[in-house]
Amino acid sequence: MSNNLPANPKAALETFINDIEKDYHKRYKSLAFKNQLFYFLFQWAVILSAFGTAILAAILNEDQFRGWGAGRIVLVTLPSIGALATSALTQTHVYDRWRLRDEGRRAFKSLINIGKQLYAEAGESAPRCSEIHSYLVQMVNRIENKQSIDFFTKELNNKEDAAKQESGSQGSNEKKTSQK
Repeated sequence: MSNNLPANPKAALETFINDIEKDYHKRYKSLAFKNQLFYFLFQWAVILSAFGTAILAAILNEDQFRGWGAGRIVLVTLPSIGALATSALTQTHVYDRWRLRDEGRRAFKSLINIGKQLYAEAGESAPRCSEIHSYLVQMVNRIENKQSIDFFTKELNNKEDAAKQESGSQGSNEKKTSQK
């Protein structure tokens, strides 16, 4: 056996709880933070570009709209930035991913707390430590599976919703055409 593996059930349980904390919880915390940051940055890009465009359009005079001066270039560029940020937000479903990963982070934090509580209650009982370890392994697998299913279910639902909207808009166009 490797020297890295714990020699008894209590040590194995302690190692596993620490692994949940430093691997799973840390990863989900990082993913949630990155998605949150991406969401807020792009939201602010949309807001500021819309606001900046409105202000700039209001203060530019008619002469500044002629030719390709700095004001006109910025007036064209700002809405483009807003459109790009809006597209990135909607196409990547970053808010949904942020919510999903934050749910995973909270689930792992809860599991760590439960694991530590059960660890303390188990004392030196090897059978109880093995039982708790097995339970925590099952719960980690359950959380990971739920994350995977929820992620891909959300992606599939988004594609189905887009297809329904597309077919619905075509159907309403056909009705309008047939009514004429």
